[in-house]
Amino acid sequence: MALPYSRSRKDYLQAHHDIGYLSNELIENAVKFRQPGEILIEAGIIDGSFLLRVKNAVDSATASRFQQLLHRLQSKEPGVLLLEQIEINAISPESGSGLGLLTLLSDYDARMAWTFENNDEHIALTTTAAVAMPPSSNR
Repeated sequence: MALPYSRSRKDYLQAHHDIGYLSNELIENAVKFRQPGEILIEAGIIDGSFLLRVKNAVDSATASRFQQLLHRLQSKEPGVLLLEQIEINAISPESGSGLGLLTLLSDYDARMAWTFENNDEHIALTTTAAVAMPPSSNR
């Protein structure tokens, strides 16, 4: 997906890095916190942004913990929360990292959204994220 930015080595490397970091974080979280079942991954470049959507099943306890984290994200700037989480992780290794999501919001200016859909067996969590791509010289 970074190939449209290959006329400029700097733009290509930036796009490649941002796409890789975002993809790794969202897919890693989907694998780490999922219930048995498929993980749906959709990706594309839309209006100058790399868009990734990951859908997986989680149990109700995981959904509740994640919704509490999302509520906390609304209380402060992501950069402040990132520094707080780094301090918490340094003191207590059992705290659960949370650094990837905060880094995406703080350092990558990612735009993110989540939906939780209840069904009989689990909760379907859909995470959608977008990061701006460099202006392309060959588009």
